Parts: sequence; structure tokens; C-alpha cells
Amino acid sequence: MKVENTLVRPKNKKRCAIWTGTQWEIWPVSAAYPHRKTALVRCYECHGPIILMRESQNGRNEAHFEHRPAHPGCPLAYKQYCGTSSLHPQAVGTPQNSNQHAFTDHISDEAAEEIIGSVGSTEREQLLLARVGQGEFRKKLLTRWKTCSALGCGPQTALIASHIVSWRTCENNNERLDPDNGLLLSPNLDKLFDRKMISFTDKGRLLVSLSLDLNDAMLLGLRQDIQLRSVPNGIKKYLARHREGLKWRELPF
Repeated sequence: MKVENTLVRPKNKKRCAIWTGTQWEIWPVSAAYPHRKTALVRCYECHGPIILMRESQNGRNEAHFEHRPAHPGCPLAYKQYCGTSSLHPQAVGTPQNSNQHAFTDHISDEAAEEIIGSVGSTEREQLLLARVGQGEFRKKLLTRWKTCSALGCGPQTALIASHIVSWRTCENNNERLDPDNGLLLSPNLDKLFDRKMISFTDKGRLLVSLSLDLNDAMLLGLRQDIQLRSVPNGIKKYLARHREGLKWRELPF
């Protein structure tokens, strides 16, 4: 079993699966806890319902989750596990409406700090700036692309430094600062790319999600001839992860 669109598979209850509006992501429980009243969460192993527990004031217990109810088919239910993995009988499914339970476009500063972990002050500053498309991450993308990666337009002040694999779901901090994990996009393309309404092939051709109505795609100005102006080898692995788990098509117009 695996959580959709997730590459990192930690084997403890300090992390949980959280629905961010378009996909399940694995977050530290300490980062998910501030959103517990609005976010949909589940165990990343058995997909069962869970309760998020914050760190105890005396520091004896770290932030973690507990199954409610317990499930003997989950390897994370240490005392109850029966030795055979299975889905929870009350498994929390993926919402039919892709935007259901979309609780945040920009995660809280507290959650961001938990995700990046313990780093030096200079690196922390750059990581937090990269999260909002600023700092050295943006400078490197401006140097590489100069104009929109797909449209070739400016002005630069209006372009967004977009992560290909989202800042939240990067496997490590190096990926959060890697210019290969970025595109410089116009605001409309950035929003569609971030919501995984569009993506690009390894050759740079535009792809559109099957969930995006073709009439809407046309009204949004999407065209078959829109494509990345170049495809550096380093970005291909990130594009593959951006497309992972979703169905795509090329535009007929």
C-alpha cells in the first residue's frame, strides 16, 4: 500500500498523510497539527482515521498520531499489529471533489519550520524565501530563463518562481533550493501548474489534466503550441514527479 503521489515513506507515527486539495502528501504531524480542524488526514500506511497529538509540554512525547479506532492490519499499530498489512475497514478515501478540504494555499510559518527541520540561520532564510518564490531560488531561475519558461514573455516582476515538485513535498532541503526544480511562469500558468491542471512532457510539450474542461482550457488561453522553451536534463526527473499519478492529454487546438 502507498499514499498517492508520495515518494517519502517514513516508518513511524511522527508523520501522517494530509489532503492538500489536489493530492495526499506526507507531512510531519507537528506541521499538520495547526490545521487539524480543517484538514483531512489519515494514516499513510493503512489509510485509517487518526487523531493528531501534539508534543507534550514536558517533552516526554513527540508529536505523533494515534489510530481511532486501532487497526491490527497496520504496521504502525505496534502493539496490535497482526503481522499482515491491510487497509483500515474505515479507510479515509480521496475526496471526489478534488478541491474538497483544500485548507491552505500557503502553509503556516510554524508548519514550514517543522518541514525544513534543524538548519543554519542562512539556509533557513533561503529556504523560507524559496517557499514564496523569492531569494536565491528566484535569482537562479531569472538567470536561467530571463522570461516565462513557456511563453517567453515578461515583465520579470510579474513572473512567478514556481517549484516543479512543490516546496512542501520535496524529499529534502536541497530540492527546495535546486533551480532544476523550478520554472519561471506567468501568473496564470503558475496557478494552473501548481494546481496540477497543466504539466509538461520531457520534451516540453504542454499537457492538460483530464479534470480540466477543454472549453475552460481554451478560455484560459491554453494552446497546443505552448511549450517549454528548453528542457535542461536536470528538470526531467522533477517533471516526471509532477505528472505522477495523474492522467494527462495534449490539447487538440
